[in-house]
Amino acid sequence: MNLAKVRDEKRLSIDSDARAHGRIPLRFDRYLRFYNQAENLLEFGRAWGVYEFPDGQNQIWFVSRNEATRATVCLNHPAILDLVSQIPDAIGPISLMVTYLYGARSDKSTSGTRVVCNVAAKTRSMLEEVARSRELTILAPHDSNDLASEIGLEVELSQYDGIVFPDASAKARLRWLMNSGREEIVFEKERDQQTGEIVGLKPVTGLRAGRYLVADDICDGGATFVQVAQKLPACKVDLAVTHGIFSGGALDRLCAAGYGQIWTTNSFVQHLIEDEAEIRRRCNVQNVW
Repeated sequence: MNLAKVRDEKRLSIDSDARAHGRIPLRFDRYLRFYNQAENLLEFGRAWGVYEFPDGQNQIWFVSRNEATRATVCLNHPAILDLVSQIPDAIGPISLMVTYLYGARSDKSTSGTRVVCNVAAKTRSMLEEVARSRELTILAPHDSNDLASEIGLEVELSQYDGIVFPDASAKARLRWLMNSGREEIVFEKERDQQTGEIVGLKPVTGLRAGRYLVADDICDGGATFVQVAQKLPACKVDLAVTHGIFSGGALDRLCAAGYGQIWTTNSFVQHLIEDEAEIRRRCNVQNVW
């Protein structure tokens, strides 16, 4: 019996069942990839796979314990986090590149009743256990000390009169834009921590008409960038973000707000393949894995 084939067919049947009940099935090989010593990609469903139990739990499996030596993973879903936590027991330590860190956005100081749970710190500890003495690279949002802040998007900065940052934290997080030689405009942003709504946004310094690149490390729904564009009515604006999520029609809102070119990376895996195709069609996407 071809165990890989049986398990692959099991996954496909679960995919079909999930869609029939209105759920979006996870294609695990889009979030998690394994490579051997020769840097060849290990085929999902053949060299490795995931067994999905009826209650929704998952178990990772490998045909050969020693074949996988390196992995890349986008940790934007708890099911993927669970699979990665199983790697040390399944095959031992492995070199690991994480393109997006689970919990990085929720771990911040807020006012009111929201609780800071240090999810990202706990996730990092787990990843260190997965890698152990091997190489560990993490591209985390909202971390000025992380490698993601050094990923330079392929933007010709000389075409802009200045760089616009939605807040001071954005400027600190994007080290690749330091010493750009362009004028820097930093906004002051006030957010209602209970609702997530932006209640105040204004530039620290005066603005003149021109062409500007708005830059930050992440764009999800795009509300911040829409408001920034509204503060620049006499300017042409483009957008550069490291982690492009673009949820809930964000690209439509950004275009309606006046953004022309949009630059991002493929660090964040979209749950639907068609969403990923739409982003690649409408944005300049730089591959990081």
